[in-house]
Amino acid sequence: MRYIISLIFCCLFALNMHAQVYLANKVVNLPKGRYTLYELMQEVKHQKQLSFSYNAKAVNGDMVIVLKGQYTDMDQLFAHLRKQYHIGHHIVGKHIVLYKTKGRKKVQRKNIPIVAKTDTRQDTILSKTTISPEAFIGPLAWEPNVHALSDSSSEIVPAGAMALAESSVNTRELFRSKRLRAAPFRPVLSLRPFAEAMLYGDELFYLNPQLSVGTNGLYVSLSYAYHNTGAHLRYGIGYRQELDDKSAIRVYASWGQPKARTSVFYDSIIPPDSLTTVRIEGVVRSEANLFKAGLVYEYALSKTLGLQVGIVFNHMRTWFYFGASDQTVALNSLPPQLGISDPSGFEIFKTPYQLQTTISMDKPSYDKSWLGFHAGIVFRPFAKRER
Repeated sequence: MRYIISLIFCCLFALNMHAQVYLANKVVNLPKGRYTLYELMQEVKHQKQLSFSYNAKAVNGDMVIVLKGQYTDMDQLFAHLRKQYHIGHHIVGKHIVLYKTKGRKKVQRKNIPIVAKTDTRQDTILSKTTISPEAFIGPLAWEPNVHALSDSSSEIVPAGAMALAESSVNTRELFRSKRLRAAPFRPVLSLRPFAEAMLYGDELFYLNPQLSVGTNGLYVSLSYAYHNTGAHLRYGIGYRQELDDKSAIRVYASWGQPKARTSVFYDSIIPPDSLTTVRIEGVVRSEANLFKAGLVYEYALSKTLGLQVGIVFNHMRTWFYFGASDQTVALNSLPPQLGISDPSGFEIFKTPYQLQTTISMDKPSYDKSWLGFHAGIVFRPFAKRER
């Protein structure tokens, strides 16, 4: 009987070692990008039919994991998780247990006898398994197909054992006192809502307060562009992509309608029986659509505060109106007494770095484009960067 028990024990040990080598050589395809820990494990699970469990109190499933390059094997992935995010792992066959390694005191490993029942009640197998007490603390987030857990350097734990105990705790008592609960369902594509406040300046507007809301990097915005003339509300849409823990880039587009009024005068003499001169006032209205498209680099000073700098392309189309009329007019069609000869005096903005303009006296509208800049600060009060 002793020989049979020894043979069974050796077979189980060999199967466990084979399973660990088999898993370590598994090839995966994980492109460069950002994942939550849950999304990353789901992707590996879907590709390689593996199962995972972790301590929900110690390991945050929504932790953001940044893969800076292509990952093609499990060793690379788990080495990255341990080094950058302090997440260790235990392997049993095709099951992987994740645990937090940072901030724990090293505890001397102890040998704990674990009893495994065979088909006959009289026969038992006693095997000493090296169990790290840092593996689990508190209840586990459990997947339904988990059968056994073990440290990757341990001998295999019998399938009847459903968790690991700390070194001084009786394993059977622990199993009876704590029930394992199922992991909550999360969609593979999780939503990460955010809100932010921004204050920036550019080549035209001294002050631009902006509020933005969105999810997964995509957002909509509302801002107010302040200037001596042409102050107006702006509406926008954008996308923000984090490059690492400190850097991000964003692209955005916004639209608004600046307006300006320019007063013009001329003197008119009342009919010949009078020498009275009357000054007549008119108003030339300029109304425009201003489109902006920007590329901005963002550097984080803290988890919630960042600096921004970027370059912006601007395009503006402007129409001319005279008086209260809603009909567009060319400047050369206005009363000649006004003496208008230079259309540039009716531009809403004087712009630097001008690329193109079509303004003229004989057209009721004109197009203008130029390059500008963006510089400001951003405050993201609900940001939670995972390091």
